Amino acid sequence: MSLYVVTGTDTGVGKTFVTSRVVAELRRAGVDAVGLKPVETGWSEETSDAAHLAAASGKRIEDVIWAHFALPAAPSVAAAAESTSLEVSELVAWVRTAAGRHEHCFVEGAGGWMVPMTSDMLFCEVVERLGPAGVILVSASRLGTINHTLLTAEAVQRTLPLAAVVLSVRPTDPPAEAAVHMEEISKRLTVPVIEFPRDLRDLVAMFHVEHQA
Repeated sequence: MSLYVVTGTDTGVGKTFVTSRVVAELRRAGVDAVGLKPVETGWSEETSDAAHLAAASGKRIEDVIWAHFALPAAPSVAAAAESTSLEVSELVAWVRTAAGRHEHCFVEGAGGWMVPMTSDMLFCEVVERLGPAGVILVSASRLGTINHTLLTAEAVQRTLPLAAVVLSVRPTDPPAEAAVHMEEISKRLTVPVIEFPRDLRDLVAMFHVEHQA
């Protein structure tokens, strides 16, 4: 089993679309892959991130999510609004058990790298407990993304291996701006920087090669 964590420079940058497409493509190629969304806030089951990951993974929604909360806020805030809190040791145990049933597991975070998960623990600290093979950083092609991507990449690499940066380019994003973002980010990092969805095959190939090895 190989475990990768998918995080973002912010919320709404395309983590779910990247994760679900990678999982779906790997499964089409005969690789046993699954996407998990341990915690989701702003919960609406039909449109949830978990629903997209479940569909891509060939799973039920309840198989890919551990906890969800109604308030669209940081997990610690959303949990507190329902008079509860997350138990990190239980979350980590659930992820490891679910991931252990598959060859490749992609764990999508809620929000960004340093979003508060509990009153005293950030998402990045939870990820350290998981000990993933690598972190995939997703960013959006918009003003400020160079700064946000480089800052987050630096923060990830302080404690964990950064596997790749994925620049999520939407149909409405100007191609020339996306090209500049790709160039400026790529020349400042030593890991693969992949444009999504244009270079989806390159991203999938990273894990398919691992599967063949």
